[in-house]
Amino acid sequence: MRRLVHRPGPQDSLKARWMGFNGAGIHGTDDVGSLGSEAFQGCIRMAIPDVVALYRKVDVGTPVYVQ
Repeated sequence: MRRLVHRPGPQDSLKARWMGFNGAGIHGTDDVGSLGSEAFQGCIRMAIPDVVALYRKVDVGTPVYVQ
């Protein structure tokens, strides 16, 4: 897993943090109404406070299993 503290611009859909794996990633979104629904590019979106907390707990190289 790659990690990035991301500081997006106002039009950037990637918010707060990025944890990349296999060309996709886990990142925050400020559109919490969209959580749990399909989006584009196969990413896993989380509420910003949740992804910030997860980011602190995950080291680079952590295995990721998506079911």
